[in-house]
Amino acid sequence: MTWETAVRKRAGLAAIAVPLALGGFAAPVASAAPAAGNFFVAGTIPVGSRPGAIAVSPDGRHAYVVNDSAGTLSVIDTSTRTVASTIPVSAGLSAGVAVNPAGTRLYVTDSQLGLVSVISTVTDQVTATIQVGGNPSGVAVSPDGGRVYVANLAGVAVISTATGQVTATIPDSQQPDAVAVTPNGARVYTANSSGSVSVISAATGQVITTFAVGGNDLGPASFAIGIAMNPSGSRAYVVNEGSNAAGGVGDVSVINTATNTDIDDISDNNGPEGVAVSPDGRYAYVANLDPGGVSVLGTASNEFTGTVPDPGGPEAIATGPADAYAYAANVNANSVSVIAHPVIATSSLPAGTTGRQYRSTLHAVGGTAPWTWAIVGGSLPAGLFLGHSTGQIGGTPTTAGTRTFTVQATNSSGRTATAQLTLAIHPAP
Repeated sequence: MTWETAVRKRAGLAAIAVPLALGGFAAPVASAAPAAGNFFVAGTIPVGSRPGAIAVSPDGRHAYVVNDSAGTLSVIDTSTRTVASTIPVSAGLSAGVAVNPAGTRLYVTDSQLGLVSVISTVTDQVTATIQVGGNPSGVAVSPDGGRVYVANLAGVAVISTATGQVTATIPDSQQPDAVAVTPNGARVYTANSSGSVSVISAATGQVITTFAVGGNDLGPASFAIGIAMNPSGSRAYVVNEGSNAAGGVGDVSVINTATNTDIDDISDNNGPEGVAVSPDGRYAYVANLDPGGVSVLGTASNEFTGTVPDPGGPEAIATGPADAYAYAANVNANSVSVIAHPVIATSSLPAGTTGRQYRSTLHAVGGTAPWTWAIVGGSLPAGLFLGHSTGQIGGTPTTAGTRTFTVQATNSSGRTATAQLTLAIHPAP
């Protein structure tokens, strides 16, 4: 939850009602399962005071964590899972962070001082501050790196990265709290404190449409407080927090970006606060503050596979380029949890030739060695074998042709990953 959302809730301010004509409400369909199967906490990294926002560099080598109360940003080396440096940001309350596509700049919002700090990832120094006003919270960078979009109570501020100046402020009475940009950069989506989503044309800087999100079980007023886009831009996932007295009530709305409609609402009564989508688009990770944990939503079925227990109080979550990992900022424990699941990293195999020795080793990540390997569907080309303990495909192929097969990797904890691979064998010249 960003700073200004918390302030509005503590002050008892009701969310702005969104007319049913804007889209109404979809019915909730399912609640989170008790366990998350292959997903687990692979490590915990201590950071600064009350981490409330997180982003991962495009190359996956660093995670950047905004420490709300400390006014600092922790730079995590994801390979060693340690804090490599701590950067002073501002004297206010930092609320959001985004990294540009080149991985060279960070943009950190300060909800109290109404500004955005620009940080060089080369020098780990603040190079500029940009006043945007209106209690800025969520922040996103356009895919070409040319614009920064900042959600605030008054609308969305647009910053030119070339000049470091605010070029426009797009008014939106629905009080945007979080923001995401489509992969092609054409549209900007905001999750609003009114319990709605607004769609903005990047070309015109105008709000195209606004529609309600969240299920009817959320109570008379709800907050849309987080949003993430899938890699293709066909779906957006919005976390909603309800106003029911029971507390912790919430859900995840699935947005069809072609029609700009809420097509599904999946109940998550664990206090959802943030959302991120895996690089392959198969999962949406939901950070749950109370009672704590990360729920994993399968995007093919729109059903939760379960929740990874994380008592530190995850408030924000981010993914990088590696499918195997997500990073959750734990506001109550001053830490970041590494959420992992096994993934076979090998996506293609080199071709072989009949009568010539062949060797290629498969690789898996998201677990602790030793790994064991097996063919669970189809078969290898004649003359080739898979090493059970090494993951090496070897031998001398005897027959030309192409074989497609499914391989399974199992880590030391018994968690598994599967992948379908194709191997072509050419006839000897």
